[in-house]
Amino acid sequence: MRTNDTILQQYILQDLRIKNIENYTIEDEVLVSPKRIEVKGNEIVYLAHYQTRQSGNFNTKFESGMESFWFEVDNSSVFIHVDAGSHYYENGLVKRFRSDIEITHTGAPKFYVRIVRLSILDT
Repeated sequence: MRTNDTILQQYILQDLRIKNIENYTIEDEVLVSPKRIEVKGNEIVYLAHYQTRQSGNFNTKFESGMESFWFEVDNSSVFIHVDAGSHYYENGLVKRFRSDIEITHTGAPKFYVRIVRLSILDT
């Protein structure tokens, strides 16, 4: 289990406890280069992992409601790894979203985002 999986689990348990949610589903998804992630009114979406194969500088920005954050990386970053001669960047940041997420990306055409979708069902 990755460290960020433990953090993700704590986020989900906290949300379930605070909102007194008993009836829910959880979906784990990996998306390739999304421009937008829809978040329905009965959902919370957690960004759980981000990765891109990158040979140069890049910037990926996530915007949702009043908040935004981004990864801005150059080749000197400690998060750049080498695998079979290819460079890749990954980050296990866990972030919670309650509204649609708009994503802009510069650099290599593909990036991967792991999200976990908590859907609150009617009781």
